[in-house]
Amino acid sequence: MKNTKKVLCGGLAFSDKEDMEKLNRYAKEGWIFKEMKGLYYILYKEEPQDLIFDYDIATVSEEELDDYNQIFTNAGWTPLKHSYDYHFFSAKSGTPTIHTDKNLLDQKYKPIAKWSLGVFLVSSGITIAGFRLGWLNPSHMPYTILLLLSGGCAGGSGVGFLGCHFRSKGKRLSFKNFTSHN
Repeated sequence: MKNTKKVLCGGLAFSDKEDMEKLNRYAKEGWIFKEMKGLYYILYKEEPQDLIFDYDIATVSEEELDDYNQIFTNAGWTPLKHSYDYHFFSAKSGTPTIHTDKNLLDQKYKPIAKWSLGVFLVSSGITIAGFRLGWLNPSHMPYTILLLLSGGCAGGSGVGFLGCHFRSKGKRLSFKNFTSHN
């Protein structure tokens, strides 16, 4: 039997609450979330536990990381491996949430939304220019590859921008029925 399992992240800007609840259900089955790699939560097989999970978005230098983690440890949370500026934590069920003020977490999505918008605009510009210049042609293979990559970046960053933009406004975008809600 495998000792690890990969679970696809629903997108923290879109479904963080649902993802954290899903990780809690997995922990009760003995699959414990320990780290995030790319778009996947990595779960390890252990004894079943009633754990809750939460995260924070913060740019923390390696020198400040111990002090940063100590704040959460003092509140009953166990730091997990961080992924870029996303810091994940686990705690026993019943521990107060990390963010008692959800608006604070929502505001942390503003810079991510701005960055995503910039990537979207640049990659969209390259994509549009590429189509206008006829790059989608087998005889221009390097340009065709650039066109396809920029189109993919435009799509991905556009979705990322929408999720982060709505989140920074205190709303969440749901793809289940493509609605926004608080």
